[in-house]
Amino acid sequence: MIIIPLLSKRIEVHPTHSLEEWISHTLVKNKEKIQEGDILVLSSKIVSYFENRVIPLSSKAPSLKAKTMAKKMQADPQLIQLVLEEADEVIADTPWVLFTRKHGILCANAGVDVSNVPKGYAVIWPKDADRTAVRIQSFFSMKMKQLAVLIIDSVCIPGRRGTIAVALGYSELKGFRDLRGTEDLFGRRFRYSALNIVDSLA
Repeated sequence: MIIIPLLSKRIEVHPTHSLEEWISHTLVKNKEKIQEGDILVLSSKIVSYFENRVIPLSSKAPSLKAKTMAKKMQADPQLIQLVLEEADEVIADTPWVLFTRKHGILCANAGVDVSNVPKGYAVIWPKDADRTAVRIQSFFSMKMKQLAVLIIDSVCIPGRRGTIAVALGYSELKGFRDLRGTEDLFGRRFRYSALNIVDSLA
């Protein structure tokens, strides 16, 4: 596996061009071309910028619940309000973050993030990362039979230090490999096992 990082300029809150144009420009600037069999990996934050998912916190009116949680966490009540709106489920509140479930993924603050965004803003996850991955893959695969797209973000695992990455959306990849019915080294058949391919790649 060869990993080629693509450096780019800072993206503005309201980009005037499309995500496809930005990717094309970034490839040219880095003197790289997408090759047959490549996997194009995009940070979900980049996708969110181009989908107008960078939210001004001033647009949020904190509820009493948000204010209470924010006081306990010493956090911005408007930020906590946005997290509550984005979360499918709040599992626990901690002194640092809200531990939540979003799109079936266990994550901090429902994916709401204030890093690498202007002051007073927060970025939320893409609305439909799978659909975006399919669109990007279709745009760049006109001359290629094999090109995959992966949209990723970082998450925390409870009890583990640091972050890892997960796939929020993907296209032209097999998401997981079902190992049920196959045998281990000693002939025992797997009953529940499956290999998560896209998160491993992320």
